[in-house]
Amino acid sequence: MWNGLKPLLKTVIGSYPVNGLTGLEAVKNAVEQQLEAGVELVSDGQTRKDMISYFTDHIPGFIIHENHSKIVDKITPPETSPILEDLLYANSFLKEGRFLKAIITGPVTLIASAKIDKSSPYNGFLDQKLYVDLGEALKREAELLLKSGAAFLQIDEPFYSVGVPIELGEIAIKIITENIKVPVGLHVCGDIRKVFSKLVSIQGVNILSLEFAASPSNFTVVNKHDLNKYDKILGVGCVNTQTNIVESINTIREVLLKASSILNSNNFIVHPDCGLRLLPSEVAYTKLVNMVEAVNTLSINV
Repeated sequence: MWNGLKPLLKTVIGSYPVNGLTGLEAVKNAVEQQLEAGVELVSDGQTRKDMISYFTDHIPGFIIHENHSKIVDKITPPETSPILEDLLYANSFLKEGRFLKAIITGPVTLIASAKIDKSSPYNGFLDQKLYVDLGEALKREAELLLKSGAAFLQIDEPFYSVGVPIELGEIAIKIITENIKVPVGLHVCGDIRKVFSKLVSIQGVNILSLEFAASPSNFTVVNKHDLNKYDKILGVGCVNTQTNIVESINTIREVLLKASSILNSNNFIVHPDCGLRLLPSEVAYTKLVNMVEAVNTLSINV
């Protein structure tokens, strides 16, 4: 597999509880808890802000007004990214066999979460030029973040499951990924049954990361034929991030066995359904521990 990433690789989607900490201390806590749980592909925890303002606070063309992102001018690539500091710090904790994931919020989600001011050069949310410009900005963002030494780039597009213009997002993703040398994952949570055929065909994406613990019906559309046709590896969300209930190892294992049965293989990546930020710290950590143990029991019986 790409760059040392392997089947049944254990990862997270991104965000992690701050546990009352701030700044680099929150990053350290998030990384150390992931490592202690046995996660191999870790994030910096995205502990400072929400997934929208993480990017709209420094990409030219956006402003944050009254806690909402607004597009007020032509979107252009940023010269620097404040996120890089956290990624470099997170990477300093990693030893052999552990990897760092860089994460960007996808263009459709950023645009759908913002207001478009009349002063901007864009004609509404369906203006193709808006996606091209944001694609160029996020391309630069990705290049900056990968200077951390990250071995993986994840693009988060939670809005893809609710009927947004995936085709326009595809234009931006092609721009973002055209020069990326590491594996690229696309994460979409929620019910993806109506859009799976579009998601699996998106170019520039190696891993399609989906939710199955809270949305087991997603298994009804995922199939080995389409994944192979478009050269995609499946990311299997096997821990429900919407509840404080910690799933048993056997419950998580059943989700993984279902994926293995559909794919007739264990060549997939394992992670929670979505980010863990809203859960109590001990709950988030224990969910990861049980997820890792579930993978280990599956590995033994391959």
